[in-house]
Amino acid sequence: MNIMSLTAVELGKKIKAKEISVEEAVTAALDAIEKKEKLVNSFVTVDREGALKRAKGSTKNRLMTAL
Repeated sequence: MNIMSLTAVELGKKIKAKEISVEEAVTAALDAIEKKEKLVNSFVTVDREGALKRAKGSTKNRLMTAL
């Protein structure tokens, strides 16, 4: 399954069902940006480290809310 081919709704459902983690989704998006950015030159800055940190924080917050 290619995460990047999913719609936002499909991705949201898979994350909610824990079939895909937030970190996996963010990593897939960052990898796609990295692969194509030199061709399209559409981003000024890509904060890979910050995005992954927020993704991990999002997962942690969801776990805490579930308790």
